[in-house]
Amino acid sequence: VAVPPSTTGKTYYVDTSAGKDSNAGTSTSAAFATLKKAISVVAAGDTVLIRAGLYRESLDVSNAPAGTAAKPITFGSYGDGEVIVDGSAKVSGWTQVSGSVWQAPVSFTPIAVVVNELPLKQDPGSASNVTAGSGKWFYNSSTRTITADFGAVSPASADIVVPNNNGAQQHVYFYSQNYYTFKGLTIRGSGSNGIWGYGDHITVDHCNIKFNGKS
Repeated sequence: VAVPPSTTGKTYYVDTSAGKDSNAGTSTSAAFATLKKAISVVAAGDTVLIRAGLYRESLDVSNAPAGTAAKPITFGSYGDGEVIVDGSAKVSGWTQVSGSVWQAPVSFTPIAVVVNELPLKQDPGSASNVTAGSGKWFYNSSTRTITADFGAVSPASADIVVPNNNGAQQHVYFYSQNYYTFKGLTIRGSGSNGIWGYGDHITVDHCNIKFNGKS
């Protein structure tokens, strides 16, 4: 989905790979790097266009200005690929146990493991039940490690989503806000809600909301 620039205010650009928060943010060549920076400057009538990429940060507009009927505020896809707003922490340090089974340390309590869009099945017993081809994962709370069956891929090349157990994590969040549009975004990996809030005239359009702890 390609969201058009604003016709009622300013248009800001966010680019996680090439942007800088010290930029003006008003062109693709001078884009911001983070959603947080765009949120800090947005006003009624503005549109924030987000370049394709993985953004491991929240889109919390609860303290940002409200839009109006004549000047709504939009956060949307620039249109050059998938925009992923991910609430999960990156899990690294994977070591191979045997075959397709890998293990990694984590600093939080995981509630799911998703590998290349496929949710694995949590085994409540022990890491020994996670075997090649089982499609399972296990969390050892004593050693704070995840053991997971990656199947035919390796952690180095896989798209991995590991939501946490934070039931209060509001990832895309608005509170007492009006006239906001979220369009063309993939919202995933939150321990709680992918998108949630209170407000009037809130539009969620062409968004892919998945692999979150709650709604």
